Amino acid sequence: MTENGGMKIKLGEIKKNTSDGFLKTLVVLLVLFVILYFYRLGSVGLIDVDEPRYAEAGREMLESGNWIVPYFNYSVRFDKPIFFYWLEAISMKIFGVNEFSARLPSALTAFLCVSMVFIFLKTFYDSSFAFFGAIILMSSFEFMGLSRFSVTDMTLAAFISSSIISFFLGYHEIINSHRFFKSQITEFSYWYIIGFIFLALAVLTKGPVAVLILALVFLPFFWWIGKLDYFFKSSSFWIGFILFLVLIVPWYLIVHFATDGEFTKIFFGVHNLNRFTSVVSGHKGSIFYFIPVILIGFLPWTFFFPQAVFSLLKKGLRSLQSSTSEQVPWFCLWWFVVIFVFFSFSKTKLLTYILPLFPALSVIISFWFNEIFKNQISNRGLVVGLGIFFLFSIVVLYICLFNLNIILPREIKDLKLSLPIIFFAFLMFVGGSMAWASSRKDTRMTVVIILSTFLLLYFCLISFFLPKIDRHSQFRLRTFAQYVPKDVELATYQIVKPSITFYARRKIEKIDSIEKIQEKLDQENKFAFVTKKKLLNGIELKNSYVWGKDSRYIFITNYPVKQ
Repeated sequence: MTENGGMKIKLGEIKKNTSDGFLKTLVVLLVLFVILYFYRLGSVGLIDVDEPRYAEAGREMLESGNWIVPYFNYSVRFDKPIFFYWLEAISMKIFGVNEFSARLPSALTAFLCVSMVFIFLKTFYDSSFAFFGAIILMSSFEFMGLSRFSVTDMTLAAFISSSIISFFLGYHEIINSHRFFKSQITEFSYWYIIGFIFLALAVLTKGPVAVLILALVFLPFFWWIGKLDYFFKSSSFWIGFILFLVLIVPWYLIVHFATDGEFTKIFFGVHNLNRFTSVVSGHKGSIFYFIPVILIGFLPWTFFFPQAVFSLLKKGLRSLQSSTSEQVPWFCLWWFVVIFVFFSFSKTKLLTYILPLFPALSVIISFWFNEIFKNQISNRGLVVGLGIFFLFSIVVLYICLFNLNIILPREIKDLKLSLPIIFFAFLMFVGGSMAWASSRKDTRMTVVIILSTFLLLYFCLISFFLPKIDRHSQFRLRTFAQYVPKDVELATYQIVKPSITFYARRKIEKIDSIEKIQEKLDQENKFAFVTKKKLLNGIELKNSYVWGKDSRYIFITNYPVKQ
């Protein structure tokens, strides 16, 4: 009796200690995340063209009280569904209309994604393993970058990844309840319901592509290992499916009738089907488009990915039929392949499309590093990867020293950043060489050096580069929009700058005819417009006054301007 009682107490203590350790690690992760991701989040203005479109749609929703039909520039916006605009409007309601509140939804959903990766790995392995996997994701270049932009891509990636992880956790929970009686799969798992909630939010964020990705990730993989029954025979799966329909169908029906079917036709036709089958808005690329995106976007971990995949393939497919913990890296590899191939065959391509594969990459890399830490495999792959990275940093430094213009965007070539960029490249070179030198002796110290180098580069980028670039490319536009009086009619000439709409808080007319510009200048009502200086070369405008200009833009009014 005493022995059994003692055993129960011990088990209770183990569970309590495990739970406490989990919470402490999660808190540490949250603190690190806040330091990294909230640092100067609203310090620079919204960047054209995408950020201000989403932010302004959220602001107009708040202004109008119309929470059903999204508007931008006071016209119906058919590009995306409603959920991200809701997040923008709620954030602005709480924190005011500003850059921080516009970017907050992306930052918060990035933390959701990191947390789900942590929970995913913690379910099968220890807290340190899970923590490292989350840190890999948090420190990857593109993931960090997109968490600081007011665009839908981070939110979509977080919901898709959270849905995929939830479904796998539900499968794990049920398969461990019925190891021997496959025909009796009736176990209830809340993870399936949570997975469908995340999937519904993904569909309300960007549409049916979320369902297609989830189906391509799950159906072939679990059919291959003969485990599809563990989804379809669970009552919780179908309860979750019904809840999914309840969450998405009402808004899609309401917006369909509110816009006389226009939203349905344009959103599903142009912004879903056409984006895959043809090039939309000039965003094209070859089938190899996303290879350099991953090479740069997943830094500093890119150079270890081939070794991690090779190490996994060496284990053979037989491990797929063992425990769920052995299936995790294979599942993540398939998750990566599906998203990479799917978007590679899409005719329309953007750098941000493949963000949902970054959590899978992080898990695969963390598995490989864990095996090195435990001396299960040699660290030769680490040494090779860092050697390649060292050579990469030499090439970058050489380009920055002798041919900087080929890597600078044309918009900022006249911005004097040569010295800072060279310093930036030099830091990368020093960090890469230190990590390579350390890799033969101390693997853990090597990881610390890699992380420290890229965090230092990250803080340099946020603290110095972005404010300088913002002041050069967006500041004058923002100032013009904010300080031109409310009674002045505003327009753009042959340029698209949604930031003017956001900062002016009014409708901006886009004019493509110089004759129409002259008509506006000749009218009695006050009028002002902005365009690129080169577009007015050789054109003489009557009744016009220069409000201001910078290296690229000129701002013109039809009334005298007080300097």
